[in-house]
Amino acid sequence: MPPPEFPGKRKLRSQHLLEAIKQTKEELSRKWSEPQPDFKVHCPEALDDAENLTLSRAELAKTLRHFFDKLEGLCARVIREAQLEDDDIDRVYLVGGSSFLPPVKSLLTRMFGSDRVVTDNARLTSISRGAVASASTRIRRVLTVDYVLRVPGLPEQTLVEAGAIYPTARRTRVFLAPTHPPFLLHFEVFRRPSAVLGNSEEEESLLGTVPVRVDFGPSREVTLSYQVDEYGDLSVSAHYRDSTNVENFPMHYLRPGDGAKS
Repeated sequence: MPPPEFPGKRKLRSQHLLEAIKQTKEELSRKWSEPQPDFKVHCPEALDDAENLTLSRAELAKTLRHFFDKLEGLCARVIREAQLEDDDIDRVYLVGGSSFLPPVKSLLTRMFGSDRVVTDNARLTSISRGAVASASTRIRRVLTVDYVLRVPGLPEQTLVEAGAIYPTARRTRVFLAPTHPPFLLHFEVFRRPSAVLGNSEEEESLLGTVPVRVDFGPSREVTLSYQVDEYGDLSVSAHYRDSTNVENFPMHYLRPGDGAKS
């Protein structure tokens, strides 16, 4: 808040102070990037000339350390509560005045990797436009259905929940057949619309089946792999591995209209 004695109208005072703060942040960025180990930056004159406020590298690092710890914890919490995996984070856009401070970019680079952090040293409008242009090249969407797996004799399992961001990374689950080979496993994959995110009047439907027949082999393990593509469609396949070979079992998709309610 500008001091009461600061001259001019409130709006002009605020604009003056914001411009002074922006210039200070830009100066901090330039000084931080220079090779000298220490520096001092004068804070906005709009605060109070009498106080002669300055900020050194050591003081800035000390001030930011606690903030960075909180920011890192907050980012992790948001990702966790959104039920996202690391692969779901496509880009991190550092925009606004903070993008002028190298320590902020360094923190995000450490957390997410340099290939996913997008920033710019241009003016703020250029940064914002660049972020929008880059984001538009890889749009991610929210799944509005549950993809559910049913195997005779086992509890129902949800492969991918409604609300997930797609496309998703390929994931796997391991199942044990009741006996060693020969055995037959029958996986059924259902598409269940979410009443909250999708059409509540649409009924659950059978998407397809994965029949697995193994006549010979050393193991009872069957691996199911699945992935949601960029269109929101689920692909599923099963694999059985013996000592030398891998046998693949693709999903048999039902034709439109053939799906049955469970």
